[in-house]
Amino acid sequence: MIGRFAGTTASLLLAGALLTGCAGQEAPEKDTGDGRLALLSGRDDHGLVQLDQVPLYDVAHGTHVVGKVHDGTLVRVVERDRMAMRVTTVEGPSLSGWVDDFYLRGQVRLVGAAPTCASTIGETAVEGGHIAIVHEVKGDRVLVESMPSETAAPLRGWVARDDVQELPPQGPKCGENPPGSKHKHNIPGQP
Repeated sequence: MIGRFAGTTASLLLAGALLTGCAGQEAPEKDTGDGRLALLSGRDDHGLVQLDQVPLYDVAHGTHVVGKVHDGTLVRVVERDRMAMRVTTVEGPSLSGWVDDFYLRGQVRLVGAAPTCASTIGETAVEGGHIAIVHEVKGDRVLVESMPSETAAPLRGWVARDDVQELPPQGPKCGENPPGSKHKHNIPGQP
């Protein structure tokens, strides 16, 4: 009986020492992503606009709305809390708040003008709907990097902001919304 008590006491002392040691360490830095930008999306799983303006909240998983951001706006993730992301807009009105990651798209489609829907990354033409990630915005230009494929290495360069979309080319004008959508994309502060 005494041996069992001594063993339990030793285990508790060891656990206490380990916990005390852990408490002395600084909390790990918050993961803020890899630096690329995300597209804020109010679209549902079918590509139809569910929310023209996506609400941002004061805290992760919160209920108090601190602002609303238009569908299609580029944002930077600055903090993560499980499925919630604190974002800051990088175009349009300057806003910051928390949003569920369901509303963020890490990849975009490059869709140019009709009739070909082709875009360009730097000086290189790419077919309409080419998938890319966004790194930076400067005025009406966006720095992107295309996704590599079996036949092509990734391209990195500047594209027109108007060519950055969530959906692949649709309709005769290339950038139309899916049938049934009554959405018009306007970002305040953008021409």
